[in-house]
Amino acid sequence: MLSILRSLGAKVEVDIGSGQILVSTDSVRSVEPCLEEMKKTRGGFFVIGPLLTRFGEAAVGLPGGCDIGERPVDLYICRFRALGAVAELRDGKMFAHAANGRGLVGGTFHLDLPSVGATEALMMAAYMADGVTTLSNVAKEPEVIDLARFLNDSGACVYGAGTDKLLIKGKCHLHGSEYVVPPDRIEAGTFMLAAAITRSCISMSPIIPSQLACLIDKLKIAGCKITQFNHDTLEVSAMPANVGDHMQGFDIKTGPFPGFPTDLQPRKMALLTTCRGSNIVEESVFEKRMSHENCKSLEQTFGVCGSTALVSGGEKGAVTRRLYDMIILGASGFTGKYVVREALKVLDSPSSPIKTLALAGRNPTKLAQTLQWAANPTPPPPLPILTADTTDPMSLQQLCSKTSLILNCVGPFRLFAEPVVAACAHSGCNYLDICGEPEFMERMEAKYHEQAMETGCLVVSGCGFDSIPAELGLMFNSRQWVTPSAPNRVEAYVSLESDSRIVGNFATYESAVLGVANAQNLQKLRRSRPKRARPLIPGPPPPKGPMIEFQEKIGLWAVKLPSADSTIIRRTLSILAENPHGLPGMNESPQQIEKRKAFWSTVKPAHFGEKIGSKSLLGIYKFITIGKLIVLLSGTAFGRWFLLKYPSIFSIGYFRKNGPSEEEVKSASFKMWFVGHGFSDSSRENVKPDMEIITRVTGPEIGYVATPIILLQCAIIVSSQRQNLPKGGVYTPGIIFGSTDLQKRLHNNGISFHVISKTTLLP
Repeated sequence: MLSILRSLGAKVEVDIGSGQILVSTDSVRSVEPCLEEMKKTRGGFFVIGPLLTRFGEAAVGLPGGCDIGERPVDLYICRFRALGAVAELRDGKMFAHAANGRGLVGGTFHLDLPSVGATEALMMAAYMADGVTTLSNVAKEPEVIDLARFLNDSGACVYGAGTDKLLIKGKCHLHGSEYVVPPDRIEAGTFMLAAAITRSCISMSPIIPSQLACLIDKLKIAGCKITQFNHDTLEVSAMPANVGDHMQGFDIKTGPFPGFPTDLQPRKMALLTTCRGSNIVEESVFEKRMSHENCKSLEQTFGVCGSTALVSGGEKGAVTRRLYDMIILGASGFTGKYVVREALKVLDSPSSPIKTLALAGRNPTKLAQTLQWAANPTPPPPLPILTADTTDPMSLQQLCSKTSLILNCVGPFRLFAEPVVAACAHSGCNYLDICGEPEFMERMEAKYHEQAMETGCLVVSGCGFDSIPAELGLMFNSRQWVTPSAPNRVEAYVSLESDSRIVGNFATYESAVLGVANAQNLQKLRRSRPKRARPLIPGPPPPKGPMIEFQEKIGLWAVKLPSADSTIIRRTLSILAENPHGLPGMNESPQQIEKRKAFWSTVKPAHFGEKIGSKSLLGIYKFITIGKLIVLLSGTAFGRWFLLKYPSIFSIGYFRKNGPSEEEVKSASFKMWFVGHGFSDSSRENVKPDMEIITRVTGPEIGYVATPIILLQCAIIVSSQRQNLPKGGVYTPGIIFGSTDLQKRLHNNGISFHVISKTTLLP
């Protein structure tokens, strides 16, 4: 910097012994500093403001120094022009001069970004402008405050330093002054981090501790002992006696003051390599800061993706952590984009355990469009977009290495999802999907359950409308049967309602067609596997009953619904038959163990069936017609082609390829009634059921509102309560989430559970 001042004609004397620098600018005549010197430092660019306001012109080389990313000068150009200057870039320099030939003119300006450089350059340009200059959204760094103090000591009038708004009175005549430069916070922070890295102790004075509050907080989390002896002396101890065998890792995100300083980020990453666990470092100031030499030389320790890095510590016993808390795969699909929209709400919640999210799929352009649609009307957040294809196993393995949880929205699942499950089971990445295809789910259980148990991968399908409302709804009903009462059977009646019309997505229809076409594969799979345990249910199995029934208590006509809910519930009840207290978590506390056991002790098994309901008999005949058409035509390739080519015709308008409109989604809702019959005294099971309990689950449209809500709440539980869940395996949603707070979470997000009636039946 001193060389740059000398190149302008300034006289500079340095007294190393006293630590003083004498600068005289009386002899400055040049407005163009040495370009070679300018390339060596970014701070040299700041001379443009003083030169422009003093001489009415300047020709200054662009910022140099270390390569940490773009240093856009458009902020300078726009604001200098607003001050009455003509500014342009040419030949690696900025050329500027006062447009009126006399000097700059004050005004009111807003910075798009709180840039320290732009703030300081404009401060030094505005003090001699004609009038008052007001700058908003300015930087609040201590260096800005210090510059304001120096300018004011020299005769300027700068107000508001340290806030986001500055007021500068122009036409001030500066004079020389003596000024003591305060301690450098970045230099002090570097020494503090050096002590932490080397597990040693350092005492520093003079420093300003309040400027280092963010760093001090992080070092305390790591285990360092921080002692402040007076207003400007600080001791940092990372001696083994203070931090123990291992220092604790932590996440950081750089940002403007009072956030974590971007200039300390490389040193902080070096410290994290010596701490326990894997930790995330997010750079929000300079996009190329992650290209520093630490990252290049420690590729096995750092995982870098854009401006985010995952730093793996070197201590034994480190807990594995990945770059993103969650990745949504298939985000550009019809259901996927609604899942993204719900995920953005979760990200915006301060209490959400999901802090980092990425979108993945085959087409980055479509993913970007999905993100823009989901964020509307606000600008989309800068989420990472990753390319992955279910036909490319390597891309899926890379995906799993970057996250601890994948939400899979790529359907039909029998066609596209197995490679994703395989990659997750191999890597230990947790997996949730919104599948409603029994054959796929049971096949994944047969093929990957053992491997998933070994790697600690939790695979849970059916985390949408299929089949959380049915599973939790059955549990909710069964828990109303207080001992000695017990249910014998619970029949669920699904009623879809809308103010306009009910329209489903083509992928759901396609899954149904392929499911019927491959029904024999499911039967073959079941015959090849050991028989599942059967729960003990009081009383005889319920009779088959008529094909069509009118359920008077709820006012619905109904016909049997061949959905995934019944098969999933049978799997859950089978697991409970062998594990009556539920499945133990991988690291449960004693209190959590008791809580889990207490919950499952209140869940009583029952025979379960499900029917689709309608207020009119005509609606029931429509459902029957659709079912018969699918069964009739799905047996041949030509028939399936017809069904899938013209979904709107063969579903009588219930499904179409472009899915429902936004208005149709908003106007739709569901009610799911659970009519339970059982015994007031389960020890007397030789009598007819003498008790009826009716409960109900209600919520918004099933496919694009309720399903994303359910999936994201399941994801939150996996992210925040993973220690309370089984180590790994392929399971049903009921056995995983039944004893958690999922029901409460759903109730708080518009999916409600209610007891409708408890009735004694007449003999």
